[in-house]
Amino acid sequence: MLPADIIYIIIQYSGISFYTLAKWLEPLSLPFSEVQHLLKLYHDYKLKRTVLKYCVQYSIENKLCRIGGPAKIWNIGGSEYWYNGNKHRSDGPACQYKCNNISTTEWYMNGVMHNPTGPAKVVLKNNKEEIHEWYINGVMHNTTGPARVCKIGNKEVREYWQNGMKHRLDGPAIERSDNTTSREYWINGRYLSKDEFMRYPPIKCCVIV
Repeated sequence: MLPADIIYIIIQYSGISFYTLAKWLEPLSLPFSEVQHLLKLYHDYKLKRTVLKYCVQYSIENKLCRIGGPAKIWNIGGSEYWYNGNKHRSDGPACQYKCNNISTTEWYMNGVMHNPTGPAKVVLKNNKEEIHEWYINGVMHNTTGPARVCKIGNKEVREYWQNGMKHRLDGPAIERSDNTTSREYWINGRYLSKDEFMRYPPIKCCVIV
């Protein structure tokens, strides 16, 4: 088998798309280190750096893309990871911004907000307000607790969402810590009064896979 450096020279002169190469290499029985080395060589050859008024961005074949670092770096503070024209990062948050005492952190996979292990969006404002939101495949969703939590000082609002709809079977879907009378009951996106909720038949909720 030819070493990765020789294969790279052949590929470089063939003009093959970087993204096509990445797909072709997936099923091949090449050692992982060789695949990574080959992709890194071609990635660096194709990578284009552009300095704009408000940011520096990196692209491959006219699509925002960069492996091993953010593809967009904002002058005022912040960065975004992109792959093949989509916000994407598999080993951490894809977007981080900080401006005027407001910091935002977002997790993306293949262009949609997604984090299976925790909140996909976290916003901190002036060290006083916190917003945490859970998303799966671009849809607000959490089966183990609230999908949106907003804290302002000692006040807290919790919202329960599943499959992009306000939904909770074992209690109110919206809870406010400062006022128990403002609880709201929702099932599958439908608002219910407390009496309707208490009479609602038990069902199992579908889960995003």
